[in-house]
Amino acid sequence: MNVATYDLGIHLRDVFPHLREHGAVKIVGYERGGKSTLAEILVGELRQLQTAVVHQNATAWLLRGSEPVGDPSRQVASIDPELTEAISRLEEEQDSCWVVDDAEVLLAYATDNLLHSIGRKILSGRFSMILIRNRFVHEYAGWFNGRETALYAELPALQLEPLPPSTALQAAQTYYRGAIADVQASWLVAMSGGIPGLMSDLAPFAPAWAGALPGDRLLARVMRRRQDLSLERPLRSGLVRVLGQRALPPRPMLSPTAQAEIGALEIAGMVHPRYAQRSEPFCGQFWHLVSGQVDPVRLPENLVNASLELEITIRELGLGPQLAAAVGLDGAAEGDLANAFACSLSCQRSAPELVTPLSLILAENLGKAYVANMLHRKSGTADTSLSSQDLAAQLLIEVGLS
Repeated sequence: MNVATYDLGIHLRDVFPHLREHGAVKIVGYERGGKSTLAEILVGELRQLQTAVVHQNATAWLLRGSEPVGDPSRQVASIDPELTEAISRLEEEQDSCWVVDDAEVLLAYATDNLLHSIGRKILSGRFSMILIRNRFVHEYAGWFNGRETALYAELPALQLEPLPPSTALQAAQTYYRGAIADVQASWLVAMSGGIPGLMSDLAPFAPAWAGALPGDRLLARVMRRRQDLSLERPLRSGLVRVLGQRALPPRPMLSPTAQAEIGALEIAGMVHPRYAQRSEPFCGQFWHLVSGQVDPVRLPENLVNASLELEITIRELGLGPQLAAAVGLDGAAEGDLANAFACSLSCQRSAPELVTPLSLILAENLGKAYVANMLHRKSGTADTSLSSQDLAAQLLIEVGLS
């Protein structure tokens, strides 16, 4: 099957506005998400417009290098010539575009001077650039983000998502023939979550009859993926268990270590980046098998009610949208904040290493004056000589979230 026939949802028409305004754009996806296929699609569309294109897979630069991949400092000499050659070819043309797949390799291994030089050439209109890469664990901060900023400050971004259900089903149907082809295609869509590369990987494991349990070959692949992702490590194991129970608060409410862990699982294509606002946190049933299936938990009713009370109080002060955005719940509906509070407190009781204390989150994002105001409204008093976090802790006690 030719994966390039999939409609991955991003086309040149989506990219052009950013190229015209900025000269560059990044497209961010996940492992096995169709990034290389998308690169081929965009290159084809560019060439149809008579644009000169330099299309490179950055991982190949490492494979051609003579030094081991594990030592970045010794890879520079093998990568910079690839970049300078590409730049020379681009500058020979009147209208040219550089499409770099696996662009995280460029960001990791190019010298600082070369990154700055590429950025200056983009800004001066010498050529345009499309970078296609995996998500970073710390997408908006950290070392990789700094490297990307060195190339181009505030690079506009598009997100590569799984195939829509109807498109995924059409693609899955091309894999099968016979009496139960439709059943197998539906199984593949549900198992893969519509992620193109995962669909291709799992297609051979479709059941031979409706209702069949996962076979030994599929289960062996599940175990290998579980080992690849180190899901036996205590922190990651606990994180995945709580995630499967639908009891994990949004990523910004996690501890720094847990944020890095969940970020790695997002990059792997296992966990949806907006898992806290979805009924299904995993990107397909395959990942339920990998994680070890658990049933969703019902949060204690008193915890849910107290969380609703806290959300109402925050919204009455007009602080709901501000706090929702701060904890990763942009566009949150009523009740989403309350659910995040309840999940946070539930984790604080059962797995405190996974979360940042809710009192600290409230203190940092609402500020001392507002926290003191809410506490005064609830208890009739607020000692403003206390720290913001201590006031927030007292507020949680007052609403029943101790």
